[in-house]
Amino acid sequence: MSRKHKTRAILGVLALAGFTVLTIGLFHRGPSSQNQNTVTPQPSEARSDPIPPAPPPAPKLNPKPIPEPTALSATGQSIGPSLLYDEKLSFEANVERLKGFCASHVNDPQLQQLLSQFLKVLFEHAKGQFATVRYALEHIDGPVIYRNIVLDCLVVAEGPISQKADLVWGIATDQDEPTETRRLATRLTSQFVDGTSRSDELVSLLNDPDRAMVVLALKTAPLQMDDRNYKFIKTSLLTSTDVNVRIAAVDAIGSSTMADKQSELLSIILEQHTSKDSIFSDASLLKRRAISHLEINDPQSHDLIKQIVLDAGEDPTVRSKAISRFTPDEFPEAIKTLLDLLQTMTSAEGVLLLAIEDNLLTRPSPSILEAIRTKAEGLSDPQLRNFIIKRLENTTKGTNP
Repeated sequence: MSRKHKTRAILGVLALAGFTVLTIGLFHRGPSSQNQNTVTPQPSEARSDPIPPAPPPAPKLNPKPIPEPTALSATGQSIGPSLLYDEKLSFEANVERLKGFCASHVNDPQLQQLLSQFLKVLFEHAKGQFATVRYALEHIDGPVIYRNIVLDCLVVAEGPISQKADLVWGIATDQDEPTETRRLATRLTSQFVDGTSRSDELVSLLNDPDRAMVVLALKTAPLQMDDRNYKFIKTSLLTSTDVNVRIAAVDAIGSSTMADKQSELLSIILEQHTSKDSIFSDASLLKRRAISHLEINDPQSHDLIKQIVLDAGEDPTVRSKAISRFTPDEFPEAIKTLLDLLQTMTSAEGVLLLAIEDNLLTRPSPSILEAIRTKAEGLSDPQLRNFIIKRLENTTKGTNP
């Protein structure tokens, strides 16, 4: 082999050996070397495959409860969670919920507002739930407000009136019931009149130590009046130390159908000593009540009313009540007498002026209207003057004063 060919052979071997070493070195390099030589594709070279979205966060095991509806006061301020009627439950179940809510909020002064939404729906459903309401009342317990709400349900519940009457009279006379519930039941007795005599129950209420209960019983007394309780009202309650009881007794006598009620009313009027020097006295209250019930159908009552109307020394409030009974239908001379009396009045006698105007405006003839206007325009008190003229104008416009 020539020297030239030997030289070429040696160079070929060296080149082959170098390429082999380079390949082995690249194969055995570590990760850092690999990262340094990694080519990052540019945006234009990125893959077109969509990248899957990240998975949603795992739900919490104890989510925060939804707050109860909140009732608002008249000023718009929150006063606490209110009770709502649950339409998914029965009427009976909602009544039980009501009892529990009332018990847990018994000392809350805003309890009535917290129940307002609930009660509106409760009373709507109570119409067809007489049996449930009756059972609840027959086994009634719980706070006073709960008891009273169930009693109110009885008013709207559709059921036999005799059974309703038995229920309210039973609660009214039950001394173990709270006073407030007994008072409400006593008030409701006048709504459930079934023609059954409950004289014994009435006597029990009229003798109750609670004066407010007695007043309420007197309001329903005319519907249950008999000789026994009528005599008790005249002899005991009419002389009570509580003026409210005495007033209610006069109303009971005046609203009764007893044969001697007219003479009893006349006696009450004559026995009350009243005058303009003791205006608004207790006696004047009783006298006014009796006058309002008096029947103007006999000479004695007729003369008494006219006498009071013209008595300048009488309590003005009593005179004004008598003037309201001094009508042209009962007294032919009423219009002339009142017009003459009108001319004598001053601004200091505003109570009488207004009573006379009220009476005369029931027959508003042109001459009457002119007489009232002339009198009003001459009054020294501008407030009273304007008030009388305003009522006069309302009457001429056909509106209520």
